[in-house]
Amino acid sequence: MNYVLDPTAEIEGTAWAADFEAAPTRIVQRFGTPRDRADQFKISGRYIFVDDDHRVFTLYDWKSTSLFDTSLPAPLRFWNSNEVQQFSVGSLEDDASDFKRWLLQQLAEES
Repeated sequence: MNYVLDPTAEIEGTAWAADFEAAPTRIVQRFGTPRDRADQFKISGRYIFVDDDHRVFTLYDWKSTSLFDTSLPAPLRFWNSNEVQQFSVGSLEDDASDFKRWLLQQLAEES
């Protein structure tokens, strides 16, 4: 299955489907700066992907920055971090395992 970034894809109805761990800098190196700034409260950045069957998956930080809690890192510091952080995967699907495998493969490859 192939996935492509599509910041214009409709995400209405997507919800948490899985957790995913990665260094934010690695995600930014591979996919660029998050173009969807989401709600700027619980989420400071989000990537929207669509697969070959037009199913939508999102990858986002959840309550990870000072936008949500001032004791957490500022969004720029978070996204520039080399430390592994927890991200959330959103989907309309119950199973995001194929998407997570694809993400791992993408982040393992050299940019």
